[in-house]
Parts: sequence; C-alpha cells; structure tokens
Amino acid sequence: MLSEEDYPRVDGSTATIPLSVALLSHACAIPREQAELYVNHSTTPDAYYNLLSGSCDLLIVYEPPTSAYEYATMFGGSLRDDVQMAPIGRDALVFLVNESNPVRTLGALQIQSIYKGDISQWSAVGGEDKPIDAFQRDPDSGSQTLMRVLVMGDTPMAQAPAELVPGSMGELIEKIIGFDNSDRALGYSVYYYVRNMVGMQGLRVLAVDGIEPSAETIANGQYPYTQDFYVAIRTEEPEGSPARLLYDFLQSDQGQALVEATGYVPAR
Repeated sequence: MLSEEDYPRVDGSTATIPLSVALLSHACAIPREQAELYVNHSTTPDAYYNLLSGSCDLLIVYEPPTSAYEYATMFGGSLRDDVQMAPIGRDALVFLVNESNPVRTLGALQIQSIYKGDISQWSAVGGEDKPIDAFQRDPDSGSQTLMRVLVMGDTPMAQAPAELVPGSMGELIEKIIGFDNSDRALGYSVYYYVRNMVGMQGLRVLAVDGIEPSAETIANGQYPYTQDFYVAIRTEEPEGSPARLLYDFLQSDQGQALVEATGYVPAR
C-alpha cells in the first residue's frame, strides 16, 4: 500500500499501540517485529496536541480530553472543525481490584458514590471492613476522560491524594497488583490494555451491575461503560495523501478486519 518513506507520522493512545503496529506492518508489508521498532505513541492528550500542531499526521486514539479542545483554540480554530475523526473500534472502561479482594461486582451508583467520596469502606459494597483506596488518573489522560464522560457525568469526583494518582496506565496496574494495601485498591483502565497488553495476573476485572466486560458485551453495548476509539486526521489533509489513505482504509471492510484480527472490537 505504502513505502516506508511515504508512511505518515502516526501517534495515539497507549492502548492502541498494537493496532498502530499492525497497520504499519500491513501498509508497508514489513514484519510486525520490525514495525514495533518504529511505533511510538505519546498518550491521548499529547497525540491530539501533536496532530493540531502539525507534529504528526494521523492518530489512532481514544476520546479527546477537554484540554485538547482548549489547545485547538490556541491555533485560532476548534478541534471539531480542524480534526476529522471516524470510529474504528469499541473499548470499555473497566474497574480493577487486586485478586485478593473478594468483591466481584459493583453497581454503577456504587462506583459513582465511591468516586465522589460518599462510600469509603469495602464493607459498604459487599467486601471486607477495610478502607477503599480509590485510584484515579491524571486529569488529561484518556481513561480519566472516559471516567468523567461515561461514569461520573455531572457528578464531581472527590480529589484524590497524590499517591493515588499514578502517572501512567502501567503504573496504575502496578499499584493495584503490588500496592502495600493491595486488597484495598480500586482503579480503572481500558479493557483492551488490561486484557491484551498487560495480562491479568494479580488482577480482577469487576462486573458492573452483574455484567462482565467482554468482547461480546462491549460489541453489543450490554456492558455499560463502552466507548468508540477513533482514527483522526486534520480536516485539511489532502485527498490521496498517505494519512488520508490510511484514514479511509481503517474504516473499510479490510481495515475493520485488521482491527478485529489485532484483538479489538471493530466499530462495525
């Protein structure tokens, strides 16, 4: 499809790195092991900044944070006008505990109550008589954006102490697995990252209102906290450019097959 020299500059979210690798491998007909050497995603907020500033050409990315909309105004425009986005897959925000925690499901209202500070003990949600250490993410992260949009809505989140706000998705997982009081920890991340990129050793993914997150419940919308992820380019990207060719490809039947073959839930 493309030569390595013509391949556009691609950025995106941490959880879409495997899809970016698969796309480069497919488009340039190179082994995935080689493609892995060239793929580097700078996380959700920075990816949007880089696209808006012209530092990259295409994103494979999750929901834009509020800061991305604000950043677009610095260039005299708006993200909705200046960035063209199309859904190419679906993922979900999932809630995580250490495998030593006996709790296996939380209700949607219980999750809201924990994160606004009204519930502080595991015993209030069917667990042991221990405090809940409710981990959050930094305000501009992709998973924090999903938490606000999908879970909290207009309900404000309680301010978490600094030690409960890890700087990366990987650090959050490490904290839940190896935190000093790990059976007290609660956190959240995206389904694909947890299931396919870090594995489940030491973790349990909670059901929400009794519904387990899975490829099936994400695809059919039965699991409540599902969200599209996107391919994005600048609106001004010319027809026939490498970035626009890949943008169109990921929406095609062949592109959707690549999304599914990489382990994601395709958009259609």
